[in-house]
Amino acid sequence: MPNLLQRQLTLYAFYTGIVLIGSIIGSAFDIPPSVFSNKRNPINVIFVKNGWAWSIIPLMTLLAMNFIHSNNDPERRRAAQNGLNRIALATVYWIFITQWFFGYSLFERVHVATGHCRVGDNVLDSPNSKHCRQNGGHWHGVDISGHCFLLIHSSLTILREFNALIFFGRRRQTEDTHSAGDGTTASKHSQLGQVETGSLLELLEAATSMFLLGLVGTWTIMLIATSLYFHSASEKFGGTVFGLAFSVALTMSGSFADS
Repeated sequence: MPNLLQRQLTLYAFYTGIVLIGSIIGSAFDIPPSVFSNKRNPINVIFVKNGWAWSIIPLMTLLAMNFIHSNNDPERRRAAQNGLNRIALATVYWIFITQWFFGYSLFERVHVATGHCRVGDNVLDSPNSKHCRQNGGHWHGVDISGHCFLLIHSSLTILREFNALIFFGRRRQTEDTHSAGDGTTASKHSQLGQVETGSLLELLEAATSMFLLGLVGTWTIMLIATSLYFHSASEKFGGTVFGLAFSVALTMSGSFADS
């Protein structure tokens, strides 16, 4: 637990630091436009707009392959199942924050509760931002950064599962080394079909892992861009707090911990 907590605290400081430094630079200096200052840039449109799906589908695939690769090892199956449980909870949290919470999402509820609709110099009686836009107006309210939330929440979810898999892999490697002397490990791989299946799964696991790590790098770049170009400082820090909150709660509770 101490090692996990130390790793998690480092990540929390890292992502908070990106938003803090990016916000300060974005406010203090006139940052020239770039491809990242355009909301229609391909990375934003193709990846970030569908960021949760891009994150959890390969992550669930990786955990499913670990489950299949378990060879009836109950500990490895439990580790994969715990990972899937965490992803399910993280998805419910994402839904409540950005998609639906018994009506409006939590972010939309804040936006509506703190805002009003303006059409030119006039205030329009409008129930929400969508209705306001449909009538040619602009909604003025606290628009908590969904990008900061999504990019941090997704990255922490991916990295948490990598931490769990790395911990389990190291522990299993140590156990295999200890059992190698009595021939136990060799007997597990005595059949050619098992070796071929394991090798294919290991290749797919490695490819999926590389994709996920590349995705975390992409999310980090887009978080920097968001911090420099978009939203007020308070809106970005609101998104950051919500982005960190689920992982902090999971770490402090120790729920489904594998490491």
